[in-house]
Amino acid sequence: MNKLQLIRGLDRLPWTDEQYELARQTGGIVVEIQQDAEGVLFALPKEKIFTESAIGRGYVKDYTVAQMKAWQITDDAHPDGTPPICSLEELLAFLAPENLKLLIIFRNQLIGYVGMEEKAVALVHRYGLQDRVYYAAESYVSVTDVLAADAQARAVLIYDQPLLDPVSFAVKNHLYGLMPLSGQITETIRQRCRQNHLVLFFEQSDHHRIITAEIPAETE
Repeated sequence: MNKLQLIRGLDRLPWTDEQYELARQTGGIVVEIQQDAEGVLFALPKEKIFTESAIGRGYVKDYTVAQMKAWQITDDAHPDGTPPICSLEELLAFLAPENLKLLIIFRNQLIGYVGMEEKAVALVHRYGLQDRVYYAAESYVSVTDVLAADAQARAVLIYDQPLLDPVSFAVKNHLYGLMPLSGQITETIRQRCRQNHLVLFFEQSDHHRIITAEIPAETE
């Protein structure tokens, strides 16, 4: 069993020396993405935009690249709105020469972004990062769409109090892993993931910026 750690909050450029060090102390970063009015994928953890003055401006889907680049958009990791937000392509171009992994989370709980998964997969392939990228979503449609775009993609289902058996779903649909959202990770879920060669992703309880992945040896 090996462990990988990924850190949130490093989804804007440029990085400071301290941020470089944080990324290297872990194994990579987490990027949560949305799609704008022009079909461009942006790194933002929430679908609704708030600026530096905490003014709600609506949803990412309603605005263009130029509009969003001009604003200081805030989130928990960037309360003053700086640096400016990045597109997924900008981040992939930056990460390509770095020895870091990337967890892409599709934030599409409220809006159904058409073609979002296919675009993300195409960008990852353009920059040759398919062996360093994981894709995750709460929507089972999103994870299956990722696999439709790339049958070898490492797709992860995020779930909270599921209405189905997540391990059986993951095995049936050839997923790479699972990420429970809340509650303790039980020894039962750990054992079933190991038995089925599934990677278990979870937030560290003492530090919500860190996502840990437990990787069975057979899955590497």
